[in-house]
Formats: sequence, structure tokens, C-alpha cells
Amino acid sequence: MKLKNLNSYLRLAVLAFFIQGCIVYALADTKVMQELSHNEWKCVRQENTAGNPPDDPGTQQGYFKKDFDESAWSNQYVPWNWDRKHPPNPYVVHGVNNIGDKFFREGGVGWYRKRFNLDKSMPSNYRLILHFGMVDTECTVYLNGNKVGEHQGYSTPFEFDVTDKISRDKENVLAVRVYDMHYNPKEPGKIIPGIDGHMYGSACGGIIEPVYIIGRPSVYVKNVKIEPHIKPAGIDVNIFINNSEKNKKKLQGILKVYPWKDKDGMDTVSGTTEIPIQVNPGENTIKAKVKIVKPVLWKPSKPYLYKLEVSLVNNGKAEEIYTERFGMREITIKDRDLLLNGKKLRLFGTEFVIPRNDFEREWADIALNEGDFMRRALLLFKKMNFNIVRTHDIYPPIFYEICDEIGLMVYGEYGWNNIYSPDPNYFVPRVKSQMTEWIERDWNHPSIIFWCLGNENKGNVVPIITQLYEFVKTLDKTRPVSSTSGGEFESPALKSDFVDVHSYEGGAFGKPWTFIEEVLEESMKKAEDSHGELRPMMNTEYGWSEGDWLPWKSMEPRIVQKKEGYSTPDMLVNRETYTEIAQKMASDGIRMGEVRHLGVLTTFIPRYKAEARAIAWKRLEERHRACEFVTGQVNFVTGRTLMTSEFPLYPLKDYPFAWRPTCDALRITSQPVLAFLKDFKSGFFAGTKEQLDLYLANDSLAIIKPSTLKISFTDKSGKVYYTDTLSAPEVENGEKVEVPYTINIPVVASGFYRVLIDVFSLKGKKISENYYDFYILGKADNITTVTGDAKVALYDTVGKTRKILDSLKVKYNPVSSFDNLVLYDTLIIGYTSLDENLRDSAEKLKAWEEAGGKVVCFEQYKNFFRGWVPRFILLGQEGQKQHYNVFADVVDFKHPIFKGLVRENFDFWNNEYGLTSKTLLSPLRSSILAGAGEMSEGLSSSMQIVICEENVGKGRVLISQVEATSAWQKDPSATMYVINVIKYALSKEKYGSELKSTTAAESTEQNKNLKAIKISIPSDASDSMEKFIDAETVTKNLNVKEFKDDELSKILKSKQNAIYISLNRALADDEIADLHQWVKKGGNLFIKANKDDFNNKLNSLLSSVGITISKEGYLPLPEVIMEPRVFKANEQKFSNHPITEGVKDINLKDEMGFWTVKTTKNANSLITIMYQAREYPFCVISTEGTGRIIFFNVLTDRPRIFDVDGLGQASKDNKKFISQLFEKIFK
Repeated sequence: MKLKNLNSYLRLAVLAFFIQGCIVYALADTKVMQELSHNEWKCVRQENTAGNPPDDPGTQQGYFKKDFDESAWSNQYVPWNWDRKHPPNPYVVHGVNNIGDKFFREGGVGWYRKRFNLDKSMPSNYRLILHFGMVDTECTVYLNGNKVGEHQGYSTPFEFDVTDKISRDKENVLAVRVYDMHYNPKEPGKIIPGIDGHMYGSACGGIIEPVYIIGRPSVYVKNVKIEPHIKPAGIDVNIFINNSEKNKKKLQGILKVYPWKDKDGMDTVSGTTEIPIQVNPGENTIKAKVKIVKPVLWKPSKPYLYKLEVSLVNNGKAEEIYTERFGMREITIKDRDLLLNGKKLRLFGTEFVIPRNDFEREWADIALNEGDFMRRALLLFKKMNFNIVRTHDIYPPIFYEICDEIGLMVYGEYGWNNIYSPDPNYFVPRVKSQMTEWIERDWNHPSIIFWCLGNENKGNVVPIITQLYEFVKTLDKTRPVSSTSGGEFESPALKSDFVDVHSYEGGAFGKPWTFIEEVLEESMKKAEDSHGELRPMMNTEYGWSEGDWLPWKSMEPRIVQKKEGYSTPDMLVNRETYTEIAQKMASDGIRMGEVRHLGVLTTFIPRYKAEARAIAWKRLEERHRACEFVTGQVNFVTGRTLMTSEFPLYPLKDYPFAWRPTCDALRITSQPVLAFLKDFKSGFFAGTKEQLDLYLANDSLAIIKPSTLKISFTDKSGKVYYTDTLSAPEVENGEKVEVPYTINIPVVASGFYRVLIDVFSLKGKKISENYYDFYILGKADNITTVTGDAKVALYDTVGKTRKILDSLKVKYNPVSSFDNLVLYDTLIIGYTSLDENLRDSAEKLKAWEEAGGKVVCFEQYKNFFRGWVPRFILLGQEGQKQHYNVFADVVDFKHPIFKGLVRENFDFWNNEYGLTSKTLLSPLRSSILAGAGEMSEGLSSSMQIVICEENVGKGRVLISQVEATSAWQKDPSATMYVINVIKYALSKEKYGSELKSTTAAESTEQNKNLKAIKISIPSDASDSMEKFIDAETVTKNLNVKEFKDDELSKILKSKQNAIYISLNRALADDEIADLHQWVKKGGNLFIKANKDDFNNKLNSLLSSVGITISKEGYLPLPEVIMEPRVFKANEQKFSNHPITEGVKDINLKDEMGFWTVKTTKNANSLITIMYQAREYPFCVISTEGTGRIIFFNVLTDRPRIFDVDGLGQASKDNKKFISQLFEKIFK
């Protein structure tokens, strides 16, 4: 048998050991151990046992019997995940083991058998304990044909006393029946937390950690619980003693406390006490106190550790010695402050995810810390100045031991995510058992400062989690407990000692990083309003959800195949390929939220991405740090950022971690002392004085005495143009002060420069560093006059564009109509000037364009982009949610409007919130010059257009939706861009004449010969239709037009043949009756679901035609955002109906949300989505009289299924379905 020190698995503080035969003797401990693992066992899998049948074939055939012959079974290495190969392939982990050709897809039963002899040197008077470090998920253990016990759990140790069942002189046979519980869609309530895929998408099972026979005296210490106190310094100790003798026993208990590592190599007693102990047969709990002399407190900067030695002495002889390591530290809460040893504590850290497949590693070998893998990774977090890691699951003891030693605090989280609704009667008792084992195993680790009951618990699980919160409080009163990391922090029913949010806004989705302070403050206020008390608040998931283990220095494209003529990465992304590549990235799982912040080309090339992501992370972290009410910022992906695929994955001892640019950016932002900008600036104008106020934050555990700040202005080569120093006041622990500063911008040429900010102590020692890159617009480029050879007309109803033209002394003629455009070469449409006058003159404008006219159009907020330009949908128009972007993804820098500018010039501007855009043009097409992303609530986000130039006949239409007007003469990059656009407007040049014209719709003449269908949208009762169905292009056989029409009551009287509604208000009873009558008489009513349908009485409208919506079992937004591509072709049902003829695959790639729908009468579900063993009718049609109601059951605002994007998806049947729907209805 292989011998191993069990310190990492049994929490044994072993000072030294010697080996005799196959036994490990601990000199400072009376335990002796014989390992049964780290070798081959026999194993067999039972087919068709996902439901854990009690009479599985192995039980029936006596696999547990001692004389059973297992020689035909496969060999399986233990400890190891039986779903994976052993030994692992250096590059490929996701293989299968030699049990069979596949692992359990839905869980199942497997059997292990192991033959062994007990070592002869095991003391004959010792009790023998069979110990398992971890078995996933449930097991029944037999020894020599006798059942010794059962266990349920996935990551906690357990043991059985087998003294009476083991043979000391003959061969023993150990049999273990393991039920590997994976998610069973037929019984979603019967699932318990763990690493089995229902949370992490991974698969794990079997005997995962080592197995031992442990010898113990007849009276032994099973465990101790140590509660340290700072004032007065000491520890309260609970000693858990097992007495296997038949009678009471009186002993003397001697407790001694030593430094864990004594400087002189000699143990110096820091505290001692003696108590009389009487133990009854069975389990006993003894309480004691030990005073600590001159205590050294545990903290991240100095993780000082002690060890407690408990001796049970009988007649002067120590019959039992037990040691345990601990640290002197207290973690408490006061209002919004988190206190470590009485000092304000701010947390900086990340998630360290061991079991996830993001690591491409095996739980087993990482759990065993092969090659000190975990220590090397965790020390890199310390190098980043992190002081905490969030576990996201229960980890092996060695992990916490390393964190104790290096001073890295731990957010101890239980591996549960309320994806499924648990059955309380099944769930609660099992979870209580797991939590008890977990907390009892780990409660003496000073690094663990929180217990958390799971990830994003919410909804119907709140009562269960609150019950478990109370239970955990009975196990450990010394640590704050969170009922959920992220999730239902607003629920008054959810008990939690601090507020923990998951806000990905500023990263993966939602508002950009410039809004972070507002977003987090809103979350804080909601939590405090709901609970009526002040609590610390942390953001423990943010940033970008995608891990990054790519070879980050590579310039090779991430996905799209190299094309003919390719020589540089930039050649792959251009106006013709942008749409294809953006869609391919989304379909390949690259989070488009990140593309939105960094751009397609940048995200496409690993090296570009690594450098750009570092800048984005730095901004995001500093905006978090500006929030005084935030006590913790623990991002989501830095742990995976350390990983790389440049080298073989195994052996782990040789694995070289990747120190990426992001790591260095986080090293800067997580410094305990940091000087950083109060308000972000993107750049300045040369030769000016600019306000550059700073924050000086002290998040160390000490007071920072008055200090000196040194400001340096340099170029990229390091040449210093400007230096200055200023004094900063004393800063208390946990506080930040504002340091006003005015910087003199040197007279330099246009370009990018760096400002260095260093903090020095009074003794001249550098205690912090920081930097910012700025664009400076030189005086030579900030011109005051622009001329050209084109005759220019200006249509400007607001006047802002006119002011800019006047400041540049531009010659133009203002126009109020479009009758005489023939007199001009260029028409400039001013800021927010699209109106009904221009809409009604679309044909005149288009004719002038086709003859060679050029239009230059600045930012617009009304959707009048049709008729005079190939049709666009304006996303974020007046009355709609805007799409805030702080980055514009320029596609073609050769265009004259980008002269002298580079990518970084479009990376946030000096205006409100740093916006580069807040409206978008859809769909993507090859006229694009710059793109930006939709501000999605979910993890996916489509790229759209913010600058484009369309060919219209011989003419051109340049549309610029970037927020340049508001940044004019405030931001140097935006100012340079506006000057370039105006220069282009004044030029007769037409860039890129080879660009193909965009075909947006059939010609007007052809449409005149088609049947005309008008779809009315009630102005008083419905949201817009165009974001859902692009009705004008759904079919070539009908001339379909949608109109934002009159009030609903008037439309019904006007005998329209089609109405679309997505209710934005409640329907009155008489309106519902009128709609029914209108449908019966031949009307076609299109209805799209939304989140307010129940308040808006939609059921009253639907129920009479056989359609009923329900919240029972429904999928709410953003419930499904974690799986934006979950709905695959083979998971959809298509009814046998003429409308669905030939329809096999509809792409529903975006996050959705569906009501539960029941149909009766004439209602027919054309398409049904299958998800988690439930059916969600997606499109239902019901005939009523001679009319129809067509109900689309999708809750998201812009599902992009049948709009201008969805209809263009190659190899999908989106267009076929919607075309056939319209043609059959209106034939």
C-alpha cells in the first residue's frame, strides 16, 4: 500500500512521522494510518441505473459479498474521477476512463472492490476507522460482506468504525456501491448540491479522494473547535472525544498552544491549561479555555499561525495526543463596514474554481495538489495584491491550509445554484448533513471568513435557504453568513449578514463601466430598503464571464479560417466580413458583451484582446474602488486568466501559469494604498490647464501618514515632459481622501501620452504606483477653419451642428425643404434633425442621392431611416431603452473620416458617462464603418452599426450615430473625428466607389403589383413591432407595411386586416370584447408576450380562443441567460401544419423567457420549445370565426428571431417559417 501523510486530508497537524512497514506514525499525534488508495481498484458500471434503483444488478448479484469474483471487472485508479481517463492525456482531459466507452450522462450506479491485508504493525488495541476523503455522490460501504454504513454528499469526508468487521490476519475485501447523481430531468426536485453538472456543466463521480484505515486509541479526540478572541486574548475550545470503552473514564486534559513555526526551531508555549475530564461511553464534548500570551494576530500581510495540542493523560501517561492549527483573528460587522481584528477591511480578489472544466483539470489531482499546483496559483493571486478568493464550492483541506499559510482569505461557498426547484423534504436534510460535515471539517481555518449557502439562490428557494441560514448559525456563530452569493438580495425574507450582488454591468452586459457607481448604489439602496438595516455590500461577480486560457501572445485569429490573400490579422476584419465574423464569434460561444467593449478584431486576436482587456479591467476595478459603500470587489475570471493552453496540461508540477497584462493591471488596482482618478478622462488639448482630481485610498489595516504624490507626464518612449509633486494628508484605515490637482498639459504633437502617479512615504519609500494613458490633440490638428470644393446645404432643426460649422467657418446654405437639392453636392443633416418633413420628402431626397448627391447625417434619435436610405431600424430611438456604449469598433480606418485616428481614439469620450454611442442602426451589413453592441440584459449581445456609408445609386449616404456632437471641444478624439467628417462633407470625394449597393427591399414598382398588407400598431396600447418582426421583408409575395397607427378603438373601426400588439398598458373589458369581435369578422391579431402581460389582462384576451398563459413553471427573464443557445433543433417540436412545412431548424440563439402556455379548442402550437423536461409553446395560432390570433410566447424585448438580423441567418428556417406564416394567413 502507498504511504502518505494525511495532513492534507484529515486535518492532522503532524509535526513529524516515521514509517514502519506500511504504517504512518505521527510523533505529535497518536493516529496511525494505512492508505488503501493511490493504486488500482476493480470497478464496474451498472447500465440504466440513473434513478438509483435499490435492486440494481450489483446488489442482486452480491457484488458486496466477500467471495464474489471481480477479476473480470475493469481496473480503476483511486482516487480519481471515474468519468475521466487515468493517467490523463497531457493535452486532453475530456476523455473517458477504461470502465467503458462513455461516462454517465445522467448519473448511475457503479461498484468498486478492493482486496487488502491489514498491516501487522497496526497496534492491536487500537480502534480501526475506515476513512473516505470524498465519494461523489452517495455510497454504501461493505467490508468482508458486512454493511458498515452509508453516506450522502459529494465533497466532505466520512468514516466508519470497522474494528469488529475487519480481519487483522486475513485478506479483507472492501466493496463500495456508488451512486453518481447527475441531473435527472424527470425528477428535477431530487438533486443536491455538488460538482455533478447541475451547477457547473462538468461531470464527476466515484471515489475522488484517498481512502485510509486509521488506527486510534480506545479514547480519542475526534475533532476540536477553536474560537479565538482578541480581547482578552485567548481561545474557547470544544473537544469532541470518542470513548469506545464500556465504562466511564477519568482523564487529565492538557491543552498547550505553540507558534506553528517557531523561529528557533524550539516550541515556545504561548498558552496552557489543564482540566479534569470524565468521558462517558460514546461521544463527548468537553469545553476549555486557554489564555494566549502576547498574541500575534492573523492577517493577510502577516498570516501568523498557532497550533493547539490536546493531550489526554492517564496516570501521567499521554494516551491520546491531538494537534490542530489555528490563527488568532476575528471577523465582525459594524453597519456597512467589515472588520478584521477591529480594522476596516476591503476585499480584493477573484473566484478560484477548482472543479470546473474551465481549468481543463481533474478534481482529483488538483485536490491532491500535485506539484504544489494550488500553492503556485494562489501565490500569484497574492502577487496581484488580492486578499481573498471565492471558492464557489467546497474544496479539499489542502486548499484552505495553503490559504492559512500565505494570508489569503476565503469566501467559503457551498456548491449549490438554484437552477432547479428542489423538493424541501428531499433537499433540506441532506444539505444539513453536508453542511455539518463541511463546517466541522473547516471551522478552524483562519483564512475562511464567510460561509455562503450557494450561488444566486432566489425565487422559490428563499424559504429553504433562510432555514439553512439559521441552521449554519447554530454551527458557527463567529463568521458572517450569506444566504446567497448574488441572487435575491432584495428579498426581505432572505436572511443574510451582508449584501452580495453579482453585477456584470460594465463588463459582460448591461451599462458600460462608467455607470458602475450608479448601478451598485442602486443595488445597495434596494437591499437596505428591503431589510431596513445597514450591512456591508460586496460585488462578488463582475467583469467578463468568459474565461481565457488561450495562448495570449498569439496573433493567430481565434475562429474564422484564414482566407485567400490573408497576410495580417487586420485583413480578416473588414466591411465585407464584419457581419460574418461577428455572427461566427457569437455562435462559437465568444461572449459578445466583451466584443461590445473591445471590438471584433481586438477580441478576435488573442494578443490584442489580452492588452485591451487589461485596460478594461483596470477601469472597472477603479470604478468599484471609488464606491465608498462597497466593502468587497471579487471578480469572476482572474483565476482562469492564469491558465494557458500554450503548454501541456500535465504533469501539473511543470505547468507554467500565464502572467497576462490583466494580472499586472489588477496588481495595480488592488494595492492597499492607491491614488487614482476621481473622474475618468480620455484625453486633453495641448497647451491647456486641466482639472485632474485624485482619490487617495487607504485600504491597508494601518493609518497612512502624510505622503507625497509625484505626477509625471511622459510619451511612449518614456521621455518626461512634465513632473510635479503635491502633498497628501494622513488617511485613516478604510478611508479615502480627495486630492485636488490641476495639470498643465504640455504643447506636444497629437498622440498618446502617459501620466504616472506615484505615492511616497515621508521617508521617500514608494508605497503605490498608478498610470493613465491619454490622447492629446495638438494645436496643429485642432484647426479653426475647414474649406472644400463641395456646395453644402444644411438641414438643422436644432442648431447644434450649425454652431460647429460656424466655429469652423464652413460655407453652407441652410435649407428647410428638399425641393432644390440639385443646387448642392452635399446635404448635411444636423444633430437630431430627422423629422416628419424629411420623412415626407424621402422620395425627393432619394432621387437626388441616386443622381450623385452626398448626405452626411449626424446623430439622430427618431427612426426615419427609410425611403431615402436602405432601411434601418434605429435601436435606442426616442421612447426606447438606449444602448450605451463607450467604445466604437471602427472597421475601415482608411476612410477619410478616420484620418489620424486609431482604435484607442474611440474608446470612451469626455462627455456624460464617456459615451461614444447610445443608438444603433440594425441590421449589420457591408456598409458598416464602425460597430457597437446592444446593451443586453443577458450574456449575449449582437453587434450593430454606429457609422456607415451606403451607396444609393451614384450617391452616398454617410450616417454617424457616434455621440460626437456632445463631445465637441470637450474630447480631443471626438473633436478630431468631427473635423474629419466635416472635411469629408466639404469634399466631392466619394470613398470606396467599389462598395456594393445594399439591397434592402424590393423596388417600389414591383411592390405596387403585390397584395398590400397593412399591419397597424395601436399608438396607445402597444410597443413597437419592428424590433421583433421585420414585416416588410418577411416575404417577396406580399407588400407588407407596418404603421404606428391611431388609438386601438379607432383602428378597430377602420376595418384594418391586421393588428400587432405587445401590450404596454392594461386592456379595458370593452376593448377585449371589441378585439374578439374584430377577429371573428376576419381580423388577424398578432400578439407578442412581454413581462407585464398579467397586469395588462392578456389572459382575458387569449382565454376565449383557447390560449392560457401561466407563471407556473415558466422561464422568466433573465433566468435563461446562462444558456443563450440552449434551444437546439432537435429540442424543438414542429406541428404538422402548412405553415411549418419544411421547417426544421429555427435559430433561437438569444436569451429568451417563456410563459407556460396551455391550449384548447382551435389553438394550435406551431412550434414548441423543449427545456428541462417541459414544453413551452413558442408560436400558437388560434382560429376564431374567419380571423386568427397569432401568439408569440417570448418575453425578451428584442429576440432577433424574425427581424432584419434573424431573417438573414444562413442555413436556418427563420425566414421560411415567418414567410409561410404570412403567406398562409394573407393568401
